[in-house]
Amino acid sequence: MRSHIFTVNAAAQNPAEMFSADGKSLAVGINGTAKGLTLNFVCQQCHRPGGSAATIYSFEQVKSLAAFVHSSPPVKNGYIGSALCIACHSGSNKDIVDAYLDSGHNFALNEVKGIAPVYPSFAPGISQPPGALPWTDILFTVGGYGWKANFVNTSGYILTNGTNKIDSQYNLPDAFLNTVGQFVPYETAVKTSKPFNCSSCHTTGYTAEGNQNGLPGLVGTWSENGVGCEACHGPGEQHLNDPFGVKPAGNPKHACSLCHIRDNSQVLEADNGLILHQQQAEELAASPKYYLTCDACHNAHASAHYDAKAAGTGIITECTACHPGKTVGLGMQFLKCVDCHMPYAVKSGANITYQNGSSTNLKLGDVRSHIFAVYADANSPSDMFATDGLSVATDNTGRAKGLTLNFICISCHRQGGIAATTYTFDQVKTLAGAVHAN
Repeated sequence: MRSHIFTVNAAAQNPAEMFSADGKSLAVGINGTAKGLTLNFVCQQCHRPGGSAATIYSFEQVKSLAAFVHSSPPVKNGYIGSALCIACHSGSNKDIVDAYLDSGHNFALNEVKGIAPVYPSFAPGISQPPGALPWTDILFTVGGYGWKANFVNTSGYILTNGTNKIDSQYNLPDAFLNTVGQFVPYETAVKTSKPFNCSSCHTTGYTAEGNQNGLPGLVGTWSENGVGCEACHGPGEQHLNDPFGVKPAGNPKHACSLCHIRDNSQVLEADNGLILHQQQAEELAASPKYYLTCDACHNAHASAHYDAKAAGTGIITECTACHPGKTVGLGMQFLKCVDCHMPYAVKSGANITYQNGSSTNLKLGDVRSHIFAVYADANSPSDMFATDGLSVATDNTGRAKGLTLNFICISCHRQGGIAATTYTFDQVKTLAGAVHAN
């Protein structure tokens, strides 16, 4: 029988809130009238197994959609927002949605609302802002999911050591480097306010014109904080209007290379003995695997960094799928391909300097390289880089010469490393040929 209450309690957190605590009467408000019908009766009566609707939704999903029943969703330049994408796709594509919600894309730019931003339980997170600042002085954290975080103030400017006189970058703890989470100097030479001009890759629906929310430090405007669904799939308005007839216009296969690059795409930028981060697409193009696309190995919806802990599977193709039968010698059969062919030669946040047996200062970063090739013939660690040290050395085809053995072997075989033995660069050169003896 149909109810004659009419009012919808869209704010209810669960179906039980429609009733009193003992479940024997309707819940009433302070004016004595019924609080209203909960969404399980309003929406899920159709959107349920065996219901009249084609899609099945959970209570949380219909809560997300309820606001749009009598009004159009907010649309900006054709972008409808990830919340609406998720509300619809959580039914048939729940695995994709769950993986995305646990991924770094979802935490590329995090609005701060007076308290520390919330990251997934498996990520270390950030407990406090730089210096003695309160969270109310912070508008956004930039990143903070896997490697580091920077901070944007309420005027839209990035906090720096040069202007704010505090260590303003937070490097997350790193198990391989054995470093703790800590604030470190950032942009010490900057003497004027640093605008947040990273929005083209840290937001969705970015345009270069104007200033988001009218704040002088925020360069450009955007429809959504973070890398949402439409950042890769394209604006969803037409798809929303005709879900089965129109697909979003973006090409996700090509989306990775729009942001995983640096300003100078002609070289692989480096500094102080490490490759600079955000060059995965350029590294791949300079590698022997230049013909691959990112999705040959990666599930872009899922986290590769926290693959064992986050929802979904970040790495969908193992190296051995294309390279079967490879064996590892020298008693190191336990190693994975990535341990040697994707070493931590890239710096995003944390990095360390150490000395090997010949007292040479060597570096380790916190991000794996995508160059893959091993430069076993290099005579010293510096051979991996150009003479000025500001780019990766290339061969006569324009591709990277490869990763030197300090990153591949000495990164473990060093004082404080995870291997029991320590070696010099010359020693690992003599051993390298026995790693793949077959």
